[in-house]
Amino acid sequence: MLVPASFSIVVAVESGQSGIGVDNALPWHSREDLRYFKRLTTAAPANRQNAVIMGRRTWESLPIQPLPHRLNLVVSTQTDWSLPEGVVGAQSLEHALGLATLASAYRTFVIGGEQLYQVALMHHRLQAVYLTRMSDAVACDRFFPPLPDRLQQTQWACPLPTLRFEVWRVGGVG
Repeated sequence: MLVPASFSIVVAVESGQSGIGVDNALPWHSREDLRYFKRLTTAAPANRQNAVIMGRRTWESLPIQPLPHRLNLVVSTQTDWSLPEGVVGAQSLEHALGLATLASAYRTFVIGGEQLYQVALMHHRLQAVYLTRMSDAVACDRFFPPLPDRLQQTQWACPLPTLRFEVWRVGGVG
């Protein structure tokens, strides 16, 4: 039996209520956070590739489709839409994790949206959450759920006064 991949979550939230989006878009533009996201989700050894798992609305909101140099997996229960060549559809997070394993992904990241984050935070294969906090409170209509107690903050950095990068790991290991 094939064991699905372990994974991490990557998310940026606003400081007020952990908002992650408004009108199916990010409510801010932070070059520093975008560079961090790209570096984190693309860094892999030569001849290996990471996988990014996202919901359909997150996929539709991407300014660049697919995200380059990563296996793009899109989770949706809808069957009446199509994806471009090289992008793989999945019916659930579990299905997407299995596909990432079959593709020998080096690392696997869940990158949104709200419903997928809710499922991912409770999943037993979750290893870490890479959380960016934006200091400005922004009106949002999509939110990141509270972190479960099994996650402990292991690292943080403030590259800018308006930005805080945090790493939360299961059991605080690593």
